[in-house]
Amino acid sequence: MSQTTVADRLGIRPGVSLWFSPIEWLRLLGPLPPGVRMAGQFAGASVAVLFVSSAGSVQEFFRLHGTVVTTPKAIWMCAPTTGRSTFNRSYLDSILAGHGHRVVEEVPIDDAWTAVRISRFVR
Repeated sequence: MSQTTVADRLGIRPGVSLWFSPIEWLRLLGPLPPGVRMAGQFAGASVAVLFVSSAGSVQEFFRLHGTVVTTPKAIWMCAPTTGRSTFNRSYLDSILAGHGHRVVEEVPIDDAWTAVRISRFVR
């Protein structure tokens, strides 16, 4: 029986168009399934995964991609598992809420990182 990879848990399946940032961290997903295409642009992805480690990096994401943030079917923000005084899960939740988003799912990546899937508030 094969072991489930992080990519599997994030819904990265054959045929998915994946946007990932920063690309140097792609190794944390484990092997990608055959047929996954890397998207050059955020708006061209069906799944987006990004690593954030500060309020500034979350704000920068929304500044750059806010107008197309609902394009991918799934957006995963990977943040440090252990909170810092300047950036923790509670603070991330408040930043997301300020942009009309909330966490809808959480997946551990490793001892240092946790992925949260975000979605727009439904009003």
